[in-house]
Amino acid sequence: MKKIIEIIKKKWLRDTVLTTLLVAIIVLAFIALNLWVSTIEISNWDFTKEQIYTLSNESKDLMKGLEKEVHIYFVNYTDSDLMMNLARQYHETNEKITVEAVLSNERADIAKLYGIEEGNQVIIVKAGERDKILTYNDLFTYDTTTWNTIDISEQKITNAILDVTSEEKPVIYFLTGHNEYSIQQQMMTISAYIQNEVMEIQELNLMATDIPETCQTIIVATPTLDFYDTEVEKLTNYINRGGNIIWMQDPTINELDLPNTRKILNLYGVEFHPGMVIEQDANRMIMENPQLILPNISYNPITQDISNSGFVLFASAGKLTTAASEKLEELNVTVDEFLTTSAEAFYRTDFTITTERAQASDQVGTQTVGAIFTKTLSTEEEANENPDNVKTSKLIAFSNNVFATDAQINAGSQYITIATLYNNKDLLLNSIAYSEEKEDQIRIRKNYETVNYTPTQFQNNVVLAIIFLIPLAIVVAGFVIWQVRRRKK
Repeated sequence: MKKIIEIIKKKWLRDTVLTTLLVAIIVLAFIALNLWVSTIEISNWDFTKEQIYTLSNESKDLMKGLEKEVHIYFVNYTDSDLMMNLARQYHETNEKITVEAVLSNERADIAKLYGIEEGNQVIIVKAGERDKILTYNDLFTYDTTTWNTIDISEQKITNAILDVTSEEKPVIYFLTGHNEYSIQQQMMTISAYIQNEVMEIQELNLMATDIPETCQTIIVATPTLDFYDTEVEKLTNYINRGGNIIWMQDPTINELDLPNTRKILNLYGVEFHPGMVIEQDANRMIMENPQLILPNISYNPITQDISNSGFVLFASAGKLTTAASEKLEELNVTVDEFLTTSAEAFYRTDFTITTERAQASDQVGTQTVGAIFTKTLSTEEEANENPDNVKTSKLIAFSNNVFATDAQINAGSQYITIATLYNNKDLLLNSIAYSEEKEDQIRIRKNYETVNYTPTQFQNNVVLAIIFLIPLAIVVAGFVIWQVRRRKK
């Protein structure tokens, strides 16, 4: 026993034991940290600021209601791909959705059936006999000014699932017969976007056919010819049964005498005025052009995803006004003026004046360029009995006719930002979704750059632990050993 005590008292042995103990502690801490980290699926983390690879609550709600079996093949993807993180969340939301990553050289049947070349990444969404194919390029779009990549994968996959499982697609009708903008000419791009939203498009000529009973939304894109009495009657009946209208008006033709057109608009208490809105606030225009207006955007179901930080561009806007409050009450109409100019803007009807500054004949003040008119059709008694199912008809009015045209949406320019371009598109798509009571479609429409990575606090903590904790522990241990040895000298 005395020999053991004498050995322990030896300085070199004591230092050795201490060093061994500290190293053992570090090793054990390292093992414990690795065991903890191994329980965390870091590869599945979404480091993007906008959570591109995290399924939105809106998509989850849509998926929870699915009753059909859906199988999604991610061809030439691997389980470690970020896209698979998003894919697995569909399955976690609804077990009827199965997800499988396959290689084309291992699944020759799939590759042959869908004509997939080796190495090409393809997503196949299948339900029964219906299927939808998404290529890699379908999942991304581009900023036409900077060519930054914009990820729209969740929107595309969710809509593909809805497409193959939907019994019937809603039909959006574009009115014709009054020299309106055409879906084959001025509005081809937005038409393609509408169809991507799991909707169909048809033209509607009221002189040739009646309005289908299933019709919920009619788009009137800047008519320049008046409606016939028969058309007014059909539209009035449509409105009274709860049909909705999206109306885009050309400010340059408001001076035309269109009495039957006014009859339709008067059902909601809205009026488009001849003349032009001119902006004076430099922050609410682009290219220093007072007619290229960036309206103030109020929050509502249509603008919920763009009101905080986005813009829409109205190139040459007119003025719309609402009837007096007494008239609106008589019509049972409420109004949400959600697109407005600054208070410095003015409205001009005298175009012999060429100056861009307000003159005595101009009307200075905030001008409305976009509004929702909601006409309540249920009686007060019906509304009180069933407040959750009040029957309404909505008119979504814009005093600009080009914001959703090909010329506007496809306008690649160094002066027009991606926010402007894509929010113009989304403004109309959101209006349609609101009219069709598909507001979830609005919130899953993500247009975010994929290069923006922002970890959560927890993710940061784990990464910091891995990167810094172990080296720091070694440094601290070394310092302790040095101090102990220093004091023993």
